[in-house]
Amino acid sequence: MFFPLLNTDDSDQLVTPQQNGPAYSWVNTASIIVLLATISGMCCTFGAYFTSLMNEFDWSYTTTSALFSLHLLLAGIFSFAGIRASKILGTKRGVFTIGAIGGFGLFLSSFVEEGWQLFLTFGIIFAMSAGAIGAIVISITAGLFNRRSGISIGIVSVGAGLGIIVMFPIDTWLVSEYGWQDTFLIGGIISWCLIMPASLFLKETTTETTDKSESEFSSREPNVELCSEDQLPSTQETTDTRNSFLFFGILFAYSFSLYMVLCHFVPRLESMGFNSFDAGATLGLMGGAIIFSRLMIGFSVDPLKSRSATTIFILLHATALFWLIDSDAMWMFYLFAVVIGATLGGIDLPIVSILGNDMSRWKTGNQSLFVVLGWFLGAATGPVFAGLVIDNTGSYEFAFFCGGMSMVLAAICIWGMKPHQRHVLESKEVNQ
Repeated sequence: MFFPLLNTDDSDQLVTPQQNGPAYSWVNTASIIVLLATISGMCCTFGAYFTSLMNEFDWSYTTTSALFSLHLLLAGIFSFAGIRASKILGTKRGVFTIGAIGGFGLFLSSFVEEGWQLFLTFGIIFAMSAGAIGAIVISITAGLFNRRSGISIGIVSVGAGLGIIVMFPIDTWLVSEYGWQDTFLIGGIISWCLIMPASLFLKETTTETTDKSESEFSSREPNVELCSEDQLPSTQETTDTRNSFLFFGILFAYSFSLYMVLCHFVPRLESMGFNSFDAGATLGLMGGAIIFSRLMIGFSVDPLKSRSATTIFILLHATALFWLIDSDAMWMFYLFAVVIGATLGGIDLPIVSILGNDMSRWKTGNQSLFVVLGWFLGAATGPVFAGLVIDNTGSYEFAFFCGGMSMVLAAICIWGMKPHQRHVLESKEVNQ
């Protein structure tokens, strides 16, 4: 989710003016929604396969979780290569080629006979496709609507929720009726039928570099003086270092808890005797809440005023995880799904906006790489940590408690961040 902020081309900014007409923007938007819905639907629904794979290969919870963790970690690594590939092959050919490879990975997954083969087909081959396509399509969304990045990200992020709301119930039903192998086969065919055609409708955009210089901000309000970075080098470096470590902690904690839930929610309900389709439908409800919240936040988020609101959403997210510890009735799981889904838009979109402001100021890519690495490490750690917990304790309680506490620490990190002088100036201009 956060890798598009890591710009691989120093000449580009986080937000670039749209040089093509609005029709191009909407064609790109529709194509990207289809691509993200397909990728997230195939990736985030791993929980639907969890119990079947564990029983098929006589795996422990830890080993089964490690498959998903490997997929997430490698998807993060391949995401950086995806943007490079799009610059070599072009957006259309890049997404088309990578999408074909991803469908092939799912196709091969349906024919595996030993567990290690699944680590190759799903854990590596499909991870390469999911990470690379995600990086390519999200990296171009900020330029779809000139200076309206919140709206563009909010609209396109609907794809992630749409994939979950559609695919989780379908996958859980397919796995229970036809088995995990046929479900992988169907997933590969769906991937080919959606990703490859959608890639052909992606429009190449022409952008120009925008340099939000100090003079641009000072020209808006001549009565306010902005201290340049040369005047306060030590303060600037201290702020950058502090914020980068805090951002690493925020992204690690957030992805840690999120992917723990996506991996282990369905197995948790199945272990309690609930129907697998009901469990998948519950996460489908979460996908609907994600769509609603991301649209609402995408149209209203003000990154310069969002710290308090973001903290509230983070604490609500933590509360939902604490609620999950003792939940034992379907209405309690439905409530959890609605709350956890609604909080996602209130967390990730403001964080993307705030993080983008900081990244645009950093002199090298080292801090950006370090920060975004926190997201992928957290995503890879969450599922396997929960697997270790249940293998050693026989219960998910401690895992979900740790997930909730990680979000509490994320809220503390949000308040520990120090705004830059430019952020302060922009806030004053908004108020005026």
